[in-house]
Amino acid sequence: MIHDAVQHITKYLNLYLKSLFDLPEDVAVVAGLVEQDGSVEAQVFNKLVVSVVNIQKEAASSTFSHAHTTSPANTVVTVGFPPVHLNIHLLISANYPGKNYAEALKFISYAALFFQGNPVFTHENTPDMAPSLSKLTMEIENLNMRDLSSLWSITSGKYLPSILYKLRMVTLDSRVIKGQVPAMTQADPQSGFLGR
Repeated sequence: MIHDAVQHITKYLNLYLKSLFDLPEDVAVVAGLVEQDGSVEAQVFNKLVVSVVNIQKEAASSTFSHAHTTSPANTVVTVGFPPVHLNIHLLISANYPGKNYAEALKFISYAALFFQGNPVFTHENTPDMAPSLSKLTMEIENLNMRDLSSLWSITSGKYLPSILYKLRMVTLDSRVIKGQVPAMTQADPQSGFLGR
């Protein structure tokens, strides 16, 4: 679900950067920028940090059906509430302090280049994608200076070179298949039941 989606796109970003720069270890990490006490997380120094900064319900979700036909002979009955489709706002920040600032600009540029060239993740182009996911897309979200200031005040207070993406679409589905029942197509006047 959410963790699968974020880890999946981060894995492929790392594969790209490691291959491009012949690096022995991952450049991108899934993490927050600061700990709850306000201290900087140790694992984010000299890294691209992928952080979830917002989760929103997709406005244009598909409608829910309680039953659907899988073949002329069977209907699958499901129970539960409609699936919820979520968009995840991901902040990708380059945390390269001090004299490494040029590295921050380099890696944030190549992260943007990667997602520009690979905006869609599916089971066809990334076969190891979790079965709970079907399609993920990455879209840049533009922020004005006021929104940018608000975002950084709640994440760490100190701006880093970064890009905000909307990761679409993660589906949460609590429905379960209740069972399959034979499809009924016509009435049997002798028995009073519908028959085939």
